[in-house]
Amino acid sequence: MAVERYQTKYGVVYHRATCKSDWKNIITRSRKRFGKVVPYTTLTLQEPALLSIRDVEKELSRPWKRFMVRATGTIRDCAYQR
Repeated sequence: MAVERYQTKYGVVYHRATCKSDWKNIITRSRKRFGKVVPYTTLTLQEPALLSIRDVEKELSRPWKRFMVRATGTIRDCAYQR
């Protein structure tokens, strides 16, 4: 497959000509509190990454305080990289 090059305001992006954004292991998770989504807590990552975050949160949480991992990024769809 041919690799294409696009200039963006953030720099050059390289990717294949065909872009697949519908991988089966891509999952979106949002934190909810009182039935409402908490702002800035929606993550879209591969399932293994989300499972790892969930395991770390379980391991580090205590009965009196819930531990929450703060992610610094999320997966980018192919359409946003052009």
